[in-house]
Amino acid sequence: MKYSAIEELYLGKRGRFDQIKNSDKYTDALDGVIEIQEKFFAELKKYPELAEIYEKLEKQQGRANSEEAFDFYSEGFRFGFLLGLDVAGN
Repeated sequence: MKYSAIEELYLGKRGRFDQIKNSDKYTDALDGVIEIQEKFFAELKKYPELAEIYEKLEKQQGRANSEEAFDFYSEGFRFGFLLGLDVAGN
């Protein structure tokens, strides 16, 4: 049987976020973020009003990051499809 990326996508075998392995560089960077964030939050608890503002900021940054990731994913998918058409046409 011929390989079908469409079938793999449909069956959930590919293209799921939970299947993407993060790089060691990303994991190291995230560990650093968590370490600094924990220290920051420990100090921020002394200022409840600032803690509330910062929590709102983090949620908004999360929304922005999510939208950015989707925009990059969409562009990558579109460009990958165009590459496939180019290869198939030659």
